[in-house]
Amino acid sequence: YESLRVAPTRAEYERATAIIDHETMVIPVEWVLQRVVSRGRVPSLHQAGKDLQRDRVVVDGIEFVNPSCDELAAHICARVLEGAGCPQDDRSEVKAAVIARDVLLSCSRTQGGGDTYDAVQLLFGSNEHD
Repeated sequence: YESLRVAPTRAEYERATAIIDHETMVIPVEWVLQRVVSRGRVPSLHQAGKDLQRDRVVVDGIEFVNPSCDELAAHICARVLEGAGCPQDDRSEVKAAVIARDVLLSCSRTQGGGDTYDAVQLLFGSNEHD
């Protein structure tokens, strides 16, 4: 897909887009994050909480309507611990809480929308062929 971004002429850009016109593109978020400056977008639980106030979330078939971060994190922690076989070591709950936090941050509509915008700009953005 690099040919999209570096196409030297409009004709070559159009040819590159025609090649992928009917393909499903899988774009790893990590690839995007390695190529863009975050522009001050730092994921936060505060923003994730604001996003959740407008969302309906389904986790393993259980629906949460406008959940709080705490409510959703508690459910995710319980599912992580259950999936790990309910370990009894001292740090298992802390590890589950870190995973729950990461899930909340990575699923935030604000964060995801910014990542999607950056991916589209990286792949299709071209100042020369507007």
